[in-house]
This record gives sequence, C-alpha cells and structure tokens, in this order.
Amino acid sequence: QWCPIMGWGAWSLNVWSKGDYFDATNSQDDLAKITSVPGVGYRNDDHGNTVPNATAISLSDTGLELSVEGIISENEDIDFFAFTITDESLINISINENVVIGASNLDVYAILYNADGSHNQISNQTHKISASFDTLLSPGDYYLSIEGTGWGDPMNNPPMGYSDYGILGHYSILASAMSNGPSPGVPTRCPTMTPSVLPSESYVPSLRPTSLPSQSPTESAMPAKYCLPAGAVEGGCDDSTECCSGLGNCKGKPGNQQCK
Repeated sequence: QWCPIMGWGAWSLNVWSKGDYFDATNSQDDLAKITSVPGVGYRNDDHGNTVPNATAISLSDTGLELSVEGIISENEDIDFFAFTITDESLINISINENVVIGASNLDVYAILYNADGSHNQISNQTHKISASFDTLLSPGDYYLSIEGTGWGDPMNNPPMGYSDYGILGHYSILASAMSNGPSPGVPTRCPTMTPSVLPSESYVPSLRPTSLPSQSPTESAMPAKYCLPAGAVEGGCDDSTECCSGLGNCKGKPGNQQCK
C-alpha cells in the first residue's frame, strides 16, 4: 500500500506524486515544483551510475553487518557497487529489509551482476519494498546495482500499483560472505596401495581354483588378493582390507565385485 506524501497515511510507502494514478484529484508535479525554488535541487549523486564508477564494498565474514548506505536521488539514478569473493561463499545481501512501516520513500529494485556484466540474479520482491540475495557464489568479481521501481498499473480502475516517478530515498545494505573454504583444484592421483598386512581370517586358500596360472614374481609378492570398492579403478585409493575369494567376489561384500 502507498500514498502521496502530501496525503500521508500509515502505509508502507509514501512518495512524491504528479497524479499519475487512476482518479487522481491533484496533478501537480511535486518534484518539478520543489526543484524550481531557487537554491533547492536534487542531492548530489553519492555512488557511481555505471560499473566502471562502482563503489567498492566489503562483505562481513562474521554475519550481516552494515556495508554501505546511499540515496536514490532522481528517477534515473542507479547506484553501482563492486565486491570480490576469494573463496566459494554463501552470500547474504539485504537492502532495506528491516525498514520501518511508513518510513520509506523507496521501493528497491536490485540486480547482482557477474564480472562479465551478465545478470546473476534480480531481486524485486512482490508486495515488499526491500530486496535481498541469498546465494552461493564462486570466487570472482561481482557488481550490485540499486534503483527505485514502480509496481503494477496505477492507471487501472481501481489502481493497482504506483509509477516510479516519486520512488526516491535512502537505503542501507547489510551484507555477509560466509566462506565454504578454498575451491577444490584438480585432485592429485592417489598412489597405488598394496596391502602389506591382511587379516589372516580373510584369506581362504582352499577356495582358490587349482587351474589358476602360476603367479608371476610381482603377483606373488602380494600376500593375498584384496577388494576395491565398486566402481574403483586399478591404482586408485583403497582403504579396504577385505580379501577376495578365488571366485571373484569380495568376501562379505556382495556389492563390491572388483577384486584385484
């Protein structure tokens, strides 16, 4: 719910107006009227409107903390921010999430950008004037833009929404980045593991076929056969000490069929 500032009520959003909604009785252009007074104008822009002019911010690694504040001062004002993630991290960004009812003039529209300028996510919450992101990000550079937005169709009968004409005002950004640790690189191949000691009760020599070819010196150096987990490959990591029967099945491990 909203209302014009000059007709203020206890609504969540109160904005300057020029009567651009259905059945309006006052079409005065509030912003033009105010800024036409000598010595009165819009605030100076506090944050850059493009990626190259983005304001650098940091994200707390201990929980949500105030990162930066700003003001959308004109209809075309867009504020850009830049931050870097060094490890894969769970990002939480909250913009005006805890605004007091009736104390805001800004409905936030926010975009999270990847380093190449593509959209990562957009936040324009239905029936809420705040914006937020809660997502897992890979290491890299990111950008955040904030602007005001309208909602619905104010010219509908009855009006269902408001234009972005008077959506100007203050915002605050609370942000955190909780690291998941360094991103994994290419795994190092585990060395081949040849069991040096196997439980004596696991080896059943009486089950070995008598027709098996004689072992080579290398093969005979192994005290017994051993099992690899199902799906494993020769030479991979193996922490199993289960021995195999001569029938090609892992003793006590019917799901593991690779005997080496």
